[in-house]
Amino acid sequence: MITSIQFVGIVFALFMLFLTYYSFKRKSFKIYDLIFWGIIWIGVLFASIFPSSLRTVVSFFNVADVMSLMIVLAFIILFINSFYLYYVVRKSQIKIEYVVKELSFERKFKRKTH
Repeated sequence: MITSIQFVGIVFALFMLFLTYYSFKRKSFKIYDLIFWGIIWIGVLFASIFPSSLRTVVSFFNVADVMSLMIVLAFIILFINSFYLYYVVRKSQIKIEYVVKELSFERKFKRKTH
């Protein structure tokens, strides 16, 4: 018998798998994004369908139950994702600053020559 939280987890994982594949087809995601997020959503789907299969992992990490393990893993993924997003935004910010600086020098140089 599937509990309501399992049903929600299954529907959520399937929806996110569809959304990931759809984003890949629209060329918003690259193949690495598809593989990374696909593995995560398949893991969530597997954990939602077979929560008892994670009991060995729960006992290995000495966590209270499967739900606590899922929450800890979700926080780890959120921290990794937040760090990666910070890195990408910072890298983009540096590139934008460089482009703006180059454009301002170029405009200043053009004005002096005319």
